[in-house]
Amino acid sequence: MRSYGYRTELLSHEAYISLPKPGASVKVGGVEVGAITHSFTRSAPAGGLKGKVVDVGKGMPDDYKGKDVRGKIVLMDGIANPVVTMIACRMGAIGQIHVSPSEQRHEMCISPVWGSPDDRKAKNLPTSVVCTVRESDGAKLREELAKNGADDGVLVADVDTGWRPTPILVADMSSSAGGDEEPFVFYTGHHDTWYYGVMDNGGANATMIEVARIAALHRDQWKRALRVVFWSGHSQGRYSSSSWYADHNWEELQRRALVHVNVDSTGGKNNTVVADTAAAAELRGLASEAIREVSGQTFGNARMARAGDQSFWGMGVPAIFGNMSTHPVDAAPAANGPVAMFRPGKSGGFGTGWWWHTPDDLIEQMDSDILVRDTQIYMQ
Repeated sequence: MRSYGYRTELLSHEAYISLPKPGASVKVGGVEVGAITHSFTRSAPAGGLKGKVVDVGKGMPDDYKGKDVRGKIVLMDGIANPVVTMIACRMGAIGQIHVSPSEQRHEMCISPVWGSPDDRKAKNLPTSVVCTVRESDGAKLREELAKNGADDGVLVADVDTGWRPTPILVADMSSSAGGDEEPFVFYTGHHDTWYYGVMDNGGANATMIEVARIAALHRDQWKRALRVVFWSGHSQGRYSSSSWYADHNWEELQRRALVHVNVDSTGGKNNTVVADTAAAAELRGLASEAIREVSGQTFGNARMARAGDQSFWGMGVPAIFGNMSTHPVDAAPAANGPVAMFRPGKSGGFGTGWWWHTPDDLIEQMDSDILVRDTQIYMQ
């Protein structure tokens, strides 16, 4: 970024980060299977967390009717997420087994707390030991659970959770005629990943750098400044860096930031649908124009969700984009399937590929033509 002419600053701040350790496992009756655990789960005690296992279907409130799960381990369908985790904790479950909708076990952050928790919000952190198993292993566990008396469960899981210094890279460039107080476009994305994370978020980092490079070549045409920021703590800290940055720079952001442009998971193979990305109401015209000119698709007018480092609404900074390209439902490989936590969008998008948040997010899952297309949309 310095070589392109940007002023750079590397910040470091303390963040509450949770790093799952390998070696998790789940046992029901006489059947034991491998598992992964998740950011902000509780670690199991020595020898594993023991308890009776209760099947609660999808883990929604109605699924608990007539079932007392206090002090027990619940078994449920679907990718682990803060909502179902919180429900189970409030129902008194001491452990959770999430059965993936495919053979992929997706890493997840299950904390409902945005950013690093303060003393008031710490009580909302999960109180259960949480694991995820493959779809086929979930079937084995349910078969064992159906046997008379085979409801004793053991969860083995360990996480490294605590305060640690984390980095933020900030790169600034003013317009040719701009000054210190010039309004800027706020252009951001996270650089932390699960495993190698070539798509999520390596592709997006490449998009950010290339847009910044090309934009700098045309600085004489700028009417506003550009601030490019690379966050950490996106997945393992529930957006800890962007939250911290908002808390510590809100006066400047409220005064100078015009729009927050977020970049996430660009360039994935078969991620041909871009029309289901999101934008704030005042930016939908811009989103529609950029998507139509580059891809020929019609923007679906999706509302911006509270996810993906969208930490700046409180100071009135409108947001555009995030997860740009998604997998069409009918293009998903049958052996793996799309990421089922994402529902089909208005234009047929369905998640960012089966490799999302897994060790398979590697270079072979990338498509250079799709990465160019996504980057051209951001360049608009």
